[in-house]
Order: sequence, then C-alpha cells, then structure tokens
Amino acid sequence: MSLDKIPDEIIQHLLYYISPSDNLESLQLVSRRLHRLASGHLLWRYHCRSSFRYWHQDHDFRHKLLRRVSDVDWKQLFIMRAERNRRVAELLEGIIATKVSRLKRFERIARLGYDAKDYLLTQCQIDELAEDYLARRYYSNALLDCIHRSIAIEEWHKLRLDRDSLDAHVAGLPLERALGAFDMFVLHDQYGDINDISQMLDERAAAFQATQPNLNELTTRQKALALNRWLRSNGFTGLCNPERNYRNLRNLLIANLRRGCI
Repeated sequence: MSLDKIPDEIIQHLLYYISPSDNLESLQLVSRRLHRLASGHLLWRYHCRSSFRYWHQDHDFRHKLLRRVSDVDWKQLFIMRAERNRRVAELLEGIIATKVSRLKRFERIARLGYDAKDYLLTQCQIDELAEDYLARRYYSNALLDCIHRSIAIEEWHKLRLDRDSLDAHVAGLPLERALGAFDMFVLHDQYGDINDISQMLDERAAAFQATQPNLNELTTRQKALALNRWLRSNGFTGLCNPERNYRNLRNLLIANLRRGCI
C-alpha cells in the first residue's frame, strides 16, 4: 500500500511517535500533504506539553492550554523553546570552556528564566561518563539557583504591590506564593518550586473536601476538627521530635508539607 492510500487520521496518529526534531528536519520536507499533517495544532501542543515542563511566565502557558487549540501557534512556540534550549546549551559550553565573558553568559541564561530550567536540570544529572560532568553539574546548579532566587524576589515584590487588595482570595494567592518563595533559595535541582507548592496545596485541599461533602454546613470548630482528623489519618502528624527539630530551618519551608512527618 502506498502512502497516498493511507487515511489522514492514521498518519496523524503515527506522527505522535516521531520525534519533533525528525518531524521538523525530515518528515515535513517529503510532501505537501505530510507537511500539512505534521504541522497540526494538536500534535504540536502535545509536543509542547511533553517536551517541556517549565515555561517562562511571559508565555502564560497554562492559559494557552485553556484556549482553543487553533488560537495558538503551537508549532512556532515549540520551535522557539527548542531554539532557546540550543542557545542555553551554547552559552553553557562557553561558561565551561573559558572564564572570558563568563558573567555575561550567566546573565543571558538567567534572563531566560524558566525557559532555561528544563535543559539545566538535564545537565545537573548528566552521566559521570561525561568528560566535564563536574563542571556541568556545578554551573548548571549555580544557574538554577540564580533563576530561583530571582523568581522568589519577584514574588515578594508582587506581594508588596498587592498588599492593599481588598479581595481576600486574590490577596491569599500572592501570600501562598510568597511563603513558597523561601523554598526557592534551597531548591537547587529538586522538586518543589512555587508552582509545585500551589498545585500540591490544591490537591491536598481537594482531597480533604472530597471526604467532607457537607463541609459548608459545618461550623468553624467542626471544620477544624474534621481537618485535624484528616491530617492525622494521612500522616501529617507534625515533627517527630519537636523539641529538637522545631527551629530546624528546613522545617520552616512549606514544601516539606508534602513529606508529612519530618
């Protein structure tokens, strides 16, 4: 059977198993039909979601996902992110290779913010067989620390601007992120950034509410008691040795909530 006789739907399904780079560099050049099918919005939205976890806030990526697929040029968005990864890789090579203009290269990567994080995370965990793995891990961690600290400071600046908000819900969101910003100073290449913390709290709140279908009918005291029972039943029992661990700095970080008892 020739390719021309294969329905578009089958080809579109198969395209999900082809890497984005092979798609862009080879497949789309075969014919006009393949170019059309391989440029589908759904396909490239999938690649954007599966290939990159972290996005600079300027992309407003989460809101893009809520829009109609055809409203966003997903293919171009992917190409831009892939190009930024290539640029980060090039700058990191320069940082490792020479001291000349090292600070300028640091600044250029840091300005990319979370668009650089995915690549830097891979370099933090690079295999020890790599000739320069120690340098790659060191500088990648240093760059991540720089990016995380800048995001934390930006969150605190936003909190100052929003402190006069009369909307309790709106005011509560920056406070939640401002508390999570402390974790950014010790995050390095680990899980638990500001967005992860917000998602974690949302999941915990949803799990609790699912066990209390009549939550809105309870008094404040009943809600507190129900929440206390739920926390204990799910292993959130506080510090194991409060006399010794209460002033331990790591126990003041909100991301430790996900680990339960410390």
